Parts: sequence; structure tokens; C-alpha cells
Amino acid sequence: MKHNRFDWRFDWAIKKILRDKVNYVILEGFIRELIGQPIKIESSLESESNQFAEDIKLNRVDILARSAIEAIHHIFPEYYLLRVNKFDNETKDSLDEWIYFLKNSEIKDNFSAQGLPEAKDRLQEEHLASTKNLKLHFF
Repeated sequence: MKHNRFDWRFDWAIKKILRDKVNYVILEGFIRELIGQPIKIESSLESESNQFAEDIKLNRVDILARSAIEAIHHIFPEYYLLRVNKFDNETKDSLDEWIYFLKNSEIKDNFSAQGLPEAKDRLQEEHLASTKNLKLHFF
């Protein structure tokens, strides 16, 4: 359903939506698919965003999280480089579904990755809010 598309860039989402505790379930779902184990976010500690050009950005987010296997993770940070623009749009697993979403700002009805149903709901809310704001500007 691309006709009702709202571009939800990950850097914008981190700054505006995912730092809110109510929306941690979305970020927890993404991280679960990325590392392959469930986690529980305790808090978002800090974030940094630097834009070098329109299509070149650096985003860093520090979170404090617990997993079912280990205690608090924060001593040894892990970095993941996601080359979303190189993704071929072929979804073979749940992490691919997340990368598809990050690249295309669209969540297909058959996607089942952790956190995506909540992200889809939030995406629709943001789309409705932006549509209302546009209508207000016209009057």
C-alpha cells in the first residue's frame, strides 16, 4: 500500500519515537531480530546523529538492555553496520523484513518479525498526524 506511505527514516524514528518508553517494544523487536535473542530495554542513555550529506548519516544510540541469558549489557558495546541502500528487497527471514521496512518505509501484511506490528501501528499514527497537519496548513 504505497499510496498511503509515510517516510519513516530510522534516524528520525530513534530521535522522535523510539526513545519514548511506550515504544520500546518496537526497538526491542528490531534488536531481537538483529542479535537473535530477546532483550528488554531498561533505558535509552544517549544518542548522537551527524549528517555529512543528505544520503550519508551516522547515528549512534546507547541503550541499557537485559537479555534472558546475560545480565546488563553496556560494558562491551556492539556495532552493526546496516547497508540498507544495498538491500535487494528480497525478504528471506525476519531481519530482512526489518531491513525492507527501513529501506522502503513499508511493512507488508505478511511480515511477522518481532516489533513490526507495533511499528506498523505507529507508522499509521504518524501518517494520520502528518495528513492532519497538512490539511491545517491549507486552511
